[in-house]
Amino acid sequence: MNLRRVVPTAPVFYATVLLFLVCAVIQPRSLSGASLNSMLPFAAVLAVASIGQTLVVQQRGVDLSVAGTVTFSAIIVSKYPAGSDGDLPMAILLSLLAGAVIGAILGFVVSVLQVTPLIATFGMNAIVGGVVVAYASGQSRYVPPALNHFATGKTLGIQNLVWTAVVLVLVAAFVMSSTRFGRKFDAVGANIDSARASGLNVTQIRWSAYVISSMCYALAGVLIAGFANVPDLSVGASYVMPSIAAVVLGGTSFAGGRGHLIGTMVAALLLSQLNQFVLSVGAPTAVQYIVQAAVIAIAAGLQSSKGWAIARRLRARFSSGREPAVASAR
Repeated sequence: MNLRRVVPTAPVFYATVLLFLVCAVIQPRSLSGASLNSMLPFAAVLAVASIGQTLVVQQRGVDLSVAGTVTFSAIIVSKYPAGSDGDLPMAILLSLLAGAVIGAILGFVVSVLQVTPLIATFGMNAIVGGVVVAYASGQSRYVPPALNHFATGKTLGIQNLVWTAVVLVLVAAFVMSSTRFGRKFDAVGANIDSARASGLNVTQIRWSAYVISSMCYALAGVLIAGFANVPDLSVGASYVMPSIAAVVLGGTSFAGGRGHLIGTMVAALLLSQLNQFVLSVGAPTAVQYIVQAAVIAIAAGLQSSKGWAIARRLRARFSSGREPAVASAR
């Protein structure tokens, strides 16, 4: 077997392995069965939300409406069914539809009206936040038992939320790497002018990025609502910075172009375990935000040519057992 083909190149893979080794040495309790069972569902939900953020970043944007969309979806799926399993499918459908509408509005504002994504998504998040408060009437409600059972349950010994995240990421990665839509999507993100000159419908593709991404946030809201059982009105607030950090750390550049969805999923695991480790050593919750901000800065540095060159040298050394050639090191 040629190990060069199976050993990953992205720095996030090595960073994740290193983190778990550090946890095993400094705070083994953070790797106990109970700790992993409490961490993995949040990593899975973050991975689902980060799929959407990846699509937006590929189109040279950043989406700050994650918090509002996740929260709105969670409140819909807990309030609309009123605890009834029979109304759960419609509640999930309405949640996804709400995400699609939010994304369609954002896509129009960004791709047609040419409003800066940062401003457009920040404004949309404020609007959705107001809608959430009005719709929820300031009250949190229990989700239907079936949703809670699914979100907290396991299949083949692995949490259902983890299975959901892995399947979604793999499907999204296949679509983006092996279909015409994915290739067009990458082309528009890499160079809008060239894509337009090639006859691609740039507006439609950029619009679709926001629709699909907001539906990912809505699905993340459904999943976290089921896991929390009683989602509060700020349940989505903790997914803005982590989703951006997961995308950047996973290898997707703010300059647009190709996305790295598998890397995003691994980065979601890294960030979730990092938070678990920070809390397990007794650091205050505020330290999590400092760590997340530092991770974004470090990840941006790793996206440079030197960062990727280091990863390639490590893979070459691991797979061949030899020192990489001087020419390749440079």
